[in-house]
Amino acid sequence: MSADGSMLGYSNFVSASSRAGRVLRASAASGSDQGASRVLVRNPMTTALSASGQLMYAITGTRSQMLAAYATASGQQVKVLHSWSAADQPGPVVMDPAGGYALIPVTATPARPKLSPFVNGDHCVVVFADRKPMCERVTPSRTSFVSINLASGTVTTLPFSESGPAFWGMAAW
Repeated sequence: MSADGSMLGYSNFVSASSRAGRVLRASAASGSDQGASRVLVRNPMTTALSASGQLMYAITGTRSQMLAAYATASGQQVKVLHSWSAADQPGPVVMDPAGGYALIPVTATPARPKLSPFVNGDHCVVVFADRKPMCERVTPSRTSFVSINLASGTVTTLPFSESGPAFWGMAAW
């Protein structure tokens, strides 16, 4: 929501396979958001509205992802702030209260599981390969956090991380 409470930015499903980043005036009449909102971004992974309500930030992409700013008045992409490789999965965009920075969790894709001969008493996932029990060891994914200066695009990796993917919880400033 914009700092003055006049506009709401959000993303939702248009269909089972399509999402939309939308803006809705808080003064809109009651009813379906489909009729009162405007679509700014097609198929975003996540969106966040700027404090001024003038920009919507969205992470989009299928193979690689990018964080870009879109003008809420026109829907035009204003600038690309950062891009991630396909090996990284950025999570929800969380804006700081003043609107100068975005906090984004980024989960690195874990390495492929390694198979070794199963030994009774091992703590692992048992799978069968060529009808032999094998021990599958999976390296847990790590999530780091980045802060992006929305004016300059400067990215700062924060000095902490957590195990597991970013979508297991939300971060807040």
